[in-house]
Amino acid sequence: MLRYAEANAVRAKRVRHARDWPFGSLAARLAGGEEARWMARWPVDRPEPWEAEVDAAQDRQMLDTLRACVARGRPFGSEAWVERTVKRLGLEHTVRDPWRPKRKPAEATLRPREGRP
Repeated sequence: MLRYAEANAVRAKRVRHARDWPFGSLAARLAGGEEARWMARWPVDRPEPWEAEVDAAQDRQMLDTLRACVARGRPFGSEAWVERTVKRLGLEHTVRDPWRPKRKPAEATLRPREGRP
């Protein structure tokens, strides 16, 4: 997710290197000082070499999956991690097919009225 955000300008072909986009978080963090003050610390360590990772082309399938997660508010990660996180945070609605209605509890299903077929 962090790579996706920091690579926006590169993916949009605005710059060749994310560090060159003056409005991006990578450039702000590298510059340090006042520009980086507003940014929160990352929840994980950045892999090395991070800049090269951000500038590299991203896999189309991964981008599509990530965009679907963002659109649905669904956690992004391995299948096992997503399953645990969804249960822990009550996000089941984010992994259901949006076009499929919720399952009704057995007692709430429609039953024919007496005297009718």
